[in-house]
Amino acid sequence: MQTLNMNGQTFKSLFINGHQSLVNDVDRINELNVFPVPDGDTGTNMKMTMDGGANAIRNSHEESIGQIAKELARGMVFSARGNSGVILSQFFKGLSIGLEEYSTVTPKEFALAMVHGVNQAYKVVNNPTEGTILTVMREASQTAYESVCESFEDYFKVYLTEANLSLARTPDLLPVLKKAGVVDSGAAGFIQIIIGMALAIGGEMLEIVETVTTTPTVNPNGFNADSELEFGYCTEFILQLQNSKVDIKNFKLNTITDFLEEVGNSIVAFIDEDIVKVHVHTFTPGKVITYCQQFGEYVTFKMENMSVQHSETTLNEDDSDEDIEFKETTIVAVSSGNGISDLFKEMGVDYIVSGGQTMNPSTDDFLLAFEKLNTNNIIVFPNNSNIIMAAKQAAANYDKANVVVIETKTIA
Repeated sequence: MQTLNMNGQTFKSLFINGHQSLVNDVDRINELNVFPVPDGDTGTNMKMTMDGGANAIRNSHEESIGQIAKELARGMVFSARGNSGVILSQFFKGLSIGLEEYSTVTPKEFALAMVHGVNQAYKVVNNPTEGTILTVMREASQTAYESVCESFEDYFKVYLTEANLSLARTPDLLPVLKKAGVVDSGAAGFIQIIIGMALAIGGEMLEIVETVTTTPTVNPNGFNADSELEFGYCTEFILQLQNSKVDIKNFKLNTITDFLEEVGNSIVAFIDEDIVKVHVHTFTPGKVITYCQQFGEYVTFKMENMSVQHSETTLNEDDSDEDIEFKETTIVAVSSGNGISDLFKEMGVDYIVSGGQTMNPSTDDFLLAFEKLNTNNIIVFPNNSNIIMAAKQAAANYDKANVVVIETKTIA
């Protein structure tokens, strides 16, 4: 039986399957990675970006495709890492914009939304390079849109056929690929996602392989019976507002942030319809928990003793609860390792975002850094070509200061 309409739950299945298809092929994608730098992390960056979208919708029962697409896109934007991850997150953001008015879509409506995704992805790249993921997205989406596809099975068949042809052409468009004898890694990763989606529309769901995570080892000497709580607790949560507790439609974020400013600092918070996400440093997390629970219930909650963290790394000593002195202009730089970070600080850098080659910080990492600064202007040095897009995406999402990203590609 052919699929003629797609709702939110069907699209969710496609995305989850596309995510798993990429997870299953991450190592191969990493091995293909030679552009823009041969750092072997394209597959990992794309996976971590997709993780954010999958986690955002995995337990959702939403039937509207527009709403599901919006939720996963938001999760991806704040999880985006590396050039490939940022481009991928923006593709799905554009797709969500194209789907926002729909509860269900036909193949033609979905095809047009995929073209919106391509246009959005191109917008975040200053000088788009052909022979990359962008090329494959554009050529496959346009060809599939122009084809007369009565069913989603037909649509994905046409899409994958053109995507694979486009992928095979990438070495002819990008000499560095031809020299290495490979196709573009980001494009190959994108095709894996589409393969998973096509399998799902045909009823074949891949086995969900849980990512093995280990509990971070806590330094037993980091905090003991004689220690003092010097830096407080890093507290993060997602709060689901409840109709039984508040008037959600008229609820204002400053109802929470005004209180948080009284009991903490380093506050990053945003509201999206009926969900509030908060990051705060506080000595009294119990007060935060009790206060915010009067408006809703916690979906996730994480709390870490920053004195323990400080004993393990001293990259950013401004995590303390002291007021940060105002500076008209501040500098943020990406660095890995205490030596380089200390050198940067001696040279006048105000805040270090930990990261570098194969350790790309996310958009959210930059937003948290910006929030720690008391300033009107922020200058950002990404120091790696694969981090520039995440920094720019963070700058576009921050409105408390003017943020300028200098496109530095190396530590030097």
